[in-house]
Amino acid sequence: MTIEEFIEIISDITHIPTENIQPETNFVNDLGIDSLGLVNLFLQLADKAGIDFNQFVSQESVQTVEDVYRIVEGG
Repeated sequence: MTIEEFIEIISDITHIPTENIQPETNFVNDLGIDSLGLVNLFLQLADKAGIDFNQFVSQESVQTVEDVYRIVEGG
């Protein structure tokens, strides 16, 4: 999946327009997503990507769209 496709998925889940989401976009500071919203986002992304939710939780610094994209892509 490309980063653009990934951004579309995030947009679908969060209802934030794709033009407001870039790889360097910070979920909390730029998009205003709180901790509960992040958990919901990560749960849905894990389900869509077929990965374990704990992969998000085990990462110390998951702050940007690109951070999460790397997890989903296995890197």
